[in-house]
Amino acid sequence: MKLSYLSFLLSTGSLAPTALAYSNESQLNDSPARMLQPSLCLGIDFGLELQIDRFGDEITWAITNEDTGDEVLIGGPYEYYYYNNATLIEEKACLDHGCYEFVIYDSYEDGLCSDGYYVLTVDGNIIRESNGNYTSTESTSFCSPTSTPTSAPITPTLDPTLSPTSPPVGVCVDSTFPIAYTELKSSISCEMVSAFVSGCLCDESNVRSHCPSTCDSCEEYSCVDSTATFYTPRGFAGSCALAGGKDPDDIAIYCKNDNFRNMCRGLCGVCD
Repeated sequence: MKLSYLSFLLSTGSLAPTALAYSNESQLNDSPARMLQPSLCLGIDFGLELQIDRFGDEITWAITNEDTGDEVLIGGPYEYYYYNNATLIEEKACLDHGCYEFVIYDSYEDGLCSDGYYVLTVDGNIIRESNGNYTSTESTSFCSPTSTPTSAPITPTLDPTLSPTSPPVGVCVDSTFPIAYTELKSSISCEMVSAFVSGCLCDESNVRSHCPSTCDSCEEYSCVDSTATFYTPRGFAGSCALAGGKDPDDIAIYCKNDNFRNMCRGLCGVCD
């Protein structure tokens, strides 16, 4: 496949990408079922840090929705290590609002030996630190911080790093989130595009739609969505097209944020 000029610069290292946190691909291969990461996490930002012991082939885990009984995420079994050099497993997922049960299993029923442990987080807060001293299973239940175990309606919130502000009207500005090049595990901000504008980066339609001020394409894109895939501050890849498939109430909350509104201009109706 022919690379664009921007992709070529990123792939050859001629242009340094912005720093982002990515999941380890080998860890992704450890889990037979994965959840798709949304553009912005409106639900539970779940994290697992798991230090397996030598006998990783005995360890599995699962997260079950307590309301539906569905398994939404599973992991393991992992590798068996002849020497005690087991790997640290780190997982993250965006779960829908609700209540869940995390269960870790050990088929040999001796838990995590030696230096094994695991830590569970919800929205960055530790909800369980375990030294792995269990037999066959150990479980932890958790709910959305804003929810109760009942079916009460949930009001979603934006990423805490993006405080909602009064959105500007009729102003053509560049998008804040960096453009994602997921195949290359790289990204580029509109500031970088500005620095290399003489290198024809704005010839790409995704770049022109994402950075209309820098690319002098406001007449074409000031009232329509960016067509680029982007990364959020939490490292989730998304797009305005994906966000457009959300519940209208959720979209309304997104659009109260300048960063989102200036990127998904058509979705948020900046010119209406």
